[in-house]
Amino acid sequence: MVLMSFSILLGLLCFVLCLIAEATRSQMVREVNDGECRYSGNGKTPLICAAAAFLSLAVAMVMQHTHLLLALAKSDQDPAITWDNQHLNTLTWQAAFFFITTW
Repeated sequence: MVLMSFSILLGLLCFVLCLIAEATRSQMVREVNDGECRYSGNGKTPLICAAAAFLSLAVAMVMQHTHLLLALAKSDQDPAITWDNQHLNTLTWQAAFFFITTW
């Protein structure tokens, strides 16, 4: 429960950081006298906010996958289904494959 709550909070943090990055992005301004184009800001704040949002999403995704793997490992097993080490190893590799391909 704690891992899922923390990953939801990280998702909300990512949303807020994206809003900050969008609000502080630089605009192109054309000078009237000489006709040159200049930018209104240096772009460091949007870049830092976007990078932090990406990292928070990555951490949230790792936490969700960890929560799912822990829930599977600690769940009560149905007597009709028996998991041996080969099936668990296959499940782990499939989870890793889907985690990597989503990124």
